[in-house]
Order: sequence, then structure tokens, then C-alpha cells
Amino acid sequence: MQTAVQIPARVRLTWTALLYFAHAFLASLGATLLAFGLESLIERLDNAIPIDKLDTVFWGPTFAFPILIGALLGMCFGGRLSRLAARLLLVFPLLQAAFAIAQVIHETNLYESVLPYLQHRFLAHDCGSFLCNLGQMGITAPLFSSIAYMIGSEGAASIIRLRKASTKTLE
Repeated sequence: MQTAVQIPARVRLTWTALLYFAHAFLASLGATLLAFGLESLIERLDNAIPIDKLDTVFWGPTFAFPILIGALLGMCFGGRLSRLAARLLLVFPLLQAAFAIAQVIHETNLYESVLPYLQHRFLAHDCGSFLCNLGQMGITAPLFSSIAYMIGSEGAASIIRLRKASTKTLE
């Protein structure tokens, strides 16, 4: 006869927090770093593709690869997250984006139009400056990949629920 081992509540809470931070990192910075690595690999393997074409696909107005990688990672690793946990993954990237936007608004004059500057700094193609590239890779891409991770994890959770429901009806 085996007895169940009781895990203390503090250990469970610590483990849950660590898993949440691992998912949050994977959803935002992990997907962005994977996209950056993939872009660097493609650039090294095929010198025929101009870097501005790669930047258009990977960063600058589309952010296609951070979004795609975020969705795939969400489907692979986030399927067991609850809906609340999946949605809470957006907290850090949203706070980071809000802080960056507030900083930009503080830096610019009130008489200038802030929206074109925000669009250029965080969404533009071929912005050319280090701050713009940092804004895209450090703020916009993690936010978009976190949203995609959340959608992918909720999609995977729905598939898991449907499979469980179908196996229950078959029994």
C-alpha cells in the first residue's frame, strides 16, 4: 500500500510561480530571440537575400516570424495553462510597452504629434536607428509574440478539452 506524498503549499506556489515566469519568458523574449536567431541563420546561409527584405518579414511592419513562433510555442507548451494564466502572460509585455510609450510621450513636445513618432519607433520598416531597432525587438515583437502565445495556448487548450470530451463520450 502506497501513501501519497503531500507537497507543502509553499513549494507548490513557488513551482507555479516558476512555471508562470518560464511561460512568460518563452512567450515574449524567447520567441523574439528565436526569431532573431532564425533571421541571423538565414542571413548567414543565403547572402542573396538583402537584409532589408529579411527585416521586413521578421521585424518592421509585419512581425510575422515573432508572431508565428509565439503561436507555435503557445500551442506546443501552453496547452495546459488555464485561461487566466494564458491571459496573464500579457502583463509584462503590456507594462513594458506602456512604459516605453510613456517615455516617448515624455521625451517629445506636447505640440508635436506623438503618434507618427510612436509608429516610426515601434512599427516602421527601415527605421535605421538603434533605438528604433531596440524598440521593435525589445518592445513590439515580445508584445506581439505574447499575444500569439496566448492565442496558441488557448487553441491548444480547446483541442485538449475536445479530445477529453470525445474520449468520454466513446467510453
